[in-house]
Amino acid sequence: MANNLGFPELTIGSKSYYVVDLQIYLNGINGSDFLKEDNIFGYKTLNAVLAYQKAKNMPATGKVDDGTWNAIYNDSMTGNQIKLTGFTHKVKPKVNLPGIDVTSTDLNNQPGNAANWTTIGLIAAAVLAVLYIVTQRK
Repeated sequence: MANNLGFPELTIGSKSYYVVDLQIYLNGINGSDFLKEDNIFGYKTLNAVLAYQKAKNMPATGKVDDGTWNAIYNDSMTGNQIKLTGFTHKVKPKVNLPGIDVTSTDLNNQPGNAANWTTIGLIAAAVLAVLYIVTQRK
């Protein structure tokens, strides 16, 4: 199916007003504003795309290609609603921190994940503070 919308393929890391369009369409299809319309194709948007593709029996690639664009656009324009829940995409961690699960992001914002990312942020801030103190002592 050719993309007659003129929209480019989007994937994790894409940043453009097309991502905002995608987020608006997915929010409408889901029936709630669960995605922040911020023009950044991050993990939450990826999870929503994967959940949509799974719900539509499409290959769950996470890429918004011609077929996915057309399906999302058509569902959005016809008012077809699909609850985009229950899909968790495992992400390989860039940092290995003992005792901290950094491998999952969840479309449903499950309670442990936000705490994990907060912990990582606090650890990073502490490391930067120590590095600053060490470099200031001469």
